[in-house]
Formats: sequence, C-alpha cells, structure tokens
Amino acid sequence: MQRRLTRLAAASLVAAVCAGTIAIAAAFAVVPPAGTPHLGAMVLEASDFAPGAVVAKRGYVKAPKGAVAEYVALFSAVETSAGAHLARVGSAIVLTDTVARAKASIAAVHAEFGSGLKRRLFAESIAKQAGLSAAQSREVTVGRPRGIGAGEQSLLVTVVVRSPKRTSSTDIALVRVGDVLGEIVLDANSRLANPVPITLAQTVAARITTVLAGATGASGATGSTGSTGPTGSTG
Repeated sequence: MQRRLTRLAAASLVAAVCAGTIAIAAAFAVVPPAGTPHLGAMVLEASDFAPGAVVAKRGYVKAPKGAVAEYVALFSAVETSAGAHLARVGSAIVLTDTVARAKASIAAVHAEFGSGLKRRLFAESIAKQAGLSAAQSREVTVGRPRGIGAGEQSLLVTVVVRSPKRTSSTDIALVRVGDVLGEIVLDANSRLANPVPITLAQTVAARITTVLAGATGASGATGSTGSTGPTGSTG
C-alpha cells in the first residue's frame, strides 16, 4: 500500500506537470464492499470552487492492495473562490484495511519526497518527460514535504516547472483521518499561494471526519447503501 501511494503521488505529479492530466488507471465502475463508509461524500465537490465548476468524472475504482475501497473525483479547469485558476484537479479517497497501514502510507510518501537525492532524481525524471535538456532540469523544483495541519496526519509537496514562456506548478496534498487517506492534486499554470491547497485539504479532512463519525455513514442517508450511495437511487 505504501508503495502504491508513493507511485500514485509520483504518477499524479508527473502526469499533471508533464502531460497535463491526472492519471487514474482504473475504470469508474466498481461497487465497494458492503458496509463501506460513503467515500464519495469525502472528496472535493464543485461547490468547493467558484460557480461553473464541474466534476468531469467520479466514482469508485479498483482499490489497491491493502485497501478496502477507493473513490476518485476529477475536475477540468476550475477557479477557486479566491480567484486562483486551476487547470485540473483530482481528489481521491482510500479506505485502508487498518489505521496502522494508513499511518505507514503517509510516512512512506514523506520519506520518498523527504530525501534530497530522490527529489533531485524525480525532478530529472519530470524534466526528461517534459522534453527538457539536462541543463534545463534545474528549472524543475520538487519541494520538501511539509505538514499542513489537516486531519491527524498531512503533508503537502509542490512541484514547479519554469520555462521561458510560463511557470506551472502541481501541488499534491495527503491527509489521514483514522484509516482513511485523502489525496488532492492541483495542476496550475502558475505558482499557487499556499492557502489554496491547504484550504482544500482541510475541507477533505473535515468531510472524512464527518463521515467516519457516522453523520453520513454506510447505513445513513448518504452512505454506501443509502439513497445517494453507489447502490442507492443516485449512486
């Protein structure tokens, strides 16, 4: 599971920075196990952005090893209520099989991007996939993970790619509440101010907490078997 999340983080960053898409290699046609909390109530929603935001695709996907279920929501270009323009947004929720595994997954991603050598190698990989020369790879910056005070564990990594024509950035935030992990990937054509990813991560953490507390749990009105769950009238 730790390796999956690390690869997911890296893949999302590379895809968003270099290919301009958030890569989710899974079909949106999975029914979660019975009793699964409603993960769809934990992701970012169109209402979290300025009017006009639309969810391009959302649903349960095949869960990675060590996880019970995973839910993903993808957005095209949106604008935040503060006026920040985002080229693409991805919001994913993973229900792990134990709290210990969820904690270890966050720690593994922190260790991966906490290494100066690994960050440099990752920057070189991004530069190569973006068609930049070895000399130009210095224009790719992979930031050190930093805590953002969301949920019980959290971190934020920022990747910035500078070119003569523009500066683009990708922010990836991970949060944990209990045995649930939330991931947010924000792709922008400029450097985002810190409050943008932090605020959105805190929003997801709050939703995870609410669902796990039972307000919209598996047997509730918006649970996985409820009226708006994946097996309900609007699932």
